[in-house]
Amino acid sequence: MTTVKLGHESQAIQPDRQLVAGRYRLHAPIGHGRLGDIYEGTDEGYKELGVGQHVAVQLLPEKIALDRGLFNKLKVGYTE
Repeated sequence: MTTVKLGHESQAIQPDRQLVAGRYRLHAPIGHGRLGDIYEGTDEGYKELGVGQHVAVQLLPEKIALDRGLFNKLKVGYTE
């Protein structure tokens, strides 16, 4: 198990076991961005079709994810 330190917080991550958002299986950590650690992963959203898309998943600190106003600003920035 890997423990991810996010500022003063920490989050336990179990690569190859944990699904993020119900569809992204995390593998190995590959870096760190301004908003959190980045993991290599697989998108299992289309697993029934035999499609396994390789992705990078960045985990946001809980204080950002739970701040609705800040989260919405980030969401808009990624969709534009």
